[in-house]
Amino acid sequence: MKIRFKRSYIGIPYVLFMVLFVLLPLFFVAFYAFT
Repeated sequence: MKIRFKRSYIGIPYVLFMVLFVLLPLFFVAFYAFT
């Protein structure tokens, strides 16, 4: 249970960083295209 909690604790910020890393350039491209 302790290892599982640690894995989820490390996994959540990693997924958040990956989503941010993928969506941020997409938002920049969309912003550049509309302006």
